[in-house]
Amino acid sequence: DDPVTSIGLRTIFQSKSGALYIGGFKSFTFSTPILGKIYRSFDNGQSWTGAALPQNNDTYGTFVRKITEDANGALYASGYRLWKSTDAGVTWSIISQSIATISLGQVTDDVLVSRDGSLLALVRISQPDGSAYNEVQQSRDGGTTWQRILGPMFQSYASYNFMEAGDGSLVFSTHTGDIYVYADGVFTKTAAMGVYGSNISFMKAKDGTLY
Repeated sequence: DDPVTSIGLRTIFQSKSGALYIGGFKSFTFSTPILGKIYRSFDNGQSWTGAALPQNNDTYGTFVRKITEDANGALYASGYRLWKSTDAGVTWSIISQSIATISLGQVTDDVLVSRDGSLLALVRISQPDGSAYNEVQQSRDGGTTWQRILGPMFQSYASYNFMEAGDGSLVFSTHTGDIYVYADGVFTKTAAMGVYGSNISFMKAKDGTLY
């Protein structure tokens, strides 16, 4: 829908209504910040319309890692910032101001809707030595207010992705490619994937199986 140097697509999501959403970024030149965009299709992928995400003049631009939907049909997208749409993806607003400030090295990498209906956001916080750690923030009012429920955690090898298992435990992939499960107040390392952590994504099937 406009000239670009490159387009990167990082995630695809289907809403309860059947609409398809693809999240990613586009770059107009190699020297300008990338622009986060979400493309939507209401005809099973035959045609697409893009919506730019507000950035607030972020120095490095932004992109989309994850899209999800709550019980009321509101859409949420994460990737540096956290955005929300209440009109099926036509427009988006930033809702992460109170939990992550990009200029301070705080970004919202992942978001999910918990089985109790609350919103959980995975925040990554950079430290002066170049390492990072995580917090999990929870919202019970659609992203208006937040409360930290977990963290600081994963000092120096922060997580980029997480998922809620069927039993309510949280599963994380870390920067080092390890998989951790948090249940009953305890972290347990369950696997070493041997790949860079930000390249690991989770999916939960309808029967609760995690992939």
